[in-house]
Amino acid sequence: MLIVRNTNVLVANNLTAWCCSIFLIVTAYSTLTSPYVDFIGIQYLLGYAVLFLLSFVLPLPVTNNQSDEILSKAIGILAIGVCLLSIVFLFTSTGWLGTRFKGIYGNPNGMGSIAVIAIIYSVTLLDGVLKLKSWIVISIIMSCALCFLFSQSRGAMLAIGICILVYLISERKVKLFFLIFIGLGIILSIVNTLDLSEGGNFQQREYKMEVDDARKNIFKIHSALFFEKPLLGQGLSGNETGGRYPAELAYTDILSFAGIIGGGAFIFALFYMAYRGFHLLRGGNKYYKCNYLIFISILAMSAGDGYISNIGNPLPIFAWLVLGNLSRHIYRENP
Repeated sequence: MLIVRNTNVLVANNLTAWCCSIFLIVTAYSTLTSPYVDFIGIQYLLGYAVLFLLSFVLPLPVTNNQSDEILSKAIGILAIGVCLLSIVFLFTSTGWLGTRFKGIYGNPNGMGSIAVIAIIYSVTLLDGVLKLKSWIVISIIMSCALCFLFSQSRGAMLAIGICILVYLISERKVKLFFLIFIGLGIILSIVNTLDLSEGGNFQQREYKMEVDDARKNIFKIHSALFFEKPLLGQGLSGNETGGRYPAELAYTDILSFAGIIGGGAFIFALFYMAYRGFHLLRGGNKYYKCNYLIFISILAMSAGDGYISNIGNPLPIFAWLVLGNLSRHIYRENP
């Protein structure tokens, strides 16, 4: 953003910016006054401060369209690059973690999540941005889809389902997504008959409509931390003997370290922007639509993973930047 020529300093003055500033102030107070304050907590606090400045204060392109294009290209090209690098490891044991594909990530959920971003970007923008022949675009989309399917990430599947539903409602392109559903179904049926990993690692995951024991335990820990300090939270300390417990379940994590006041304000800002942003989909430019769908997918995946609360990852960084950009869109439409 800083190297774009036509920029200006625009301090966001809207409900979303105020909610995020409340979150930052409360988190800073809870962290600095915690008896478990440590260097890890200070690092996280500085990270949130930097994201707040990038999203709501520092120079941005003059027009929303420029911001939309920069953001979508940044996350989209990164996600596609990760998937194309990962697909190389599809036929080797190093690309697998047990029976699930992890690519160049340390875990399959991360692979599935970044593949979701790549699929959204590819379907909505790739052909127009890169001006490639359709067969090359289809090959890239198929590579990203394979990374998504083999990761067998339930959070990624939830995100894809929600994005399809949102897009169907906003654009009414039923035929297109019926074709996508049929294509994914054919790929998945073929996948179930193949043994791609060295040593025969791949097996279809057993999907159950229930929360696993690990996440149940995380929820119990987050709940206990929250009820100890419900208003302002525990702060961002990483001390093993007390303070925050950074793990999956982003929303309970946020409430545990920022409390009802700070965490509630931030979660409200996220879903308020999701609600308000939906009404701009039909009139928005193609980059805005891509960013919004990716934003929605990150919110969905954060229900079972720690993306929004663990900021050392491209996905939450992107979500913060889109949050600021969405708020400016809405403020300019309805000041």
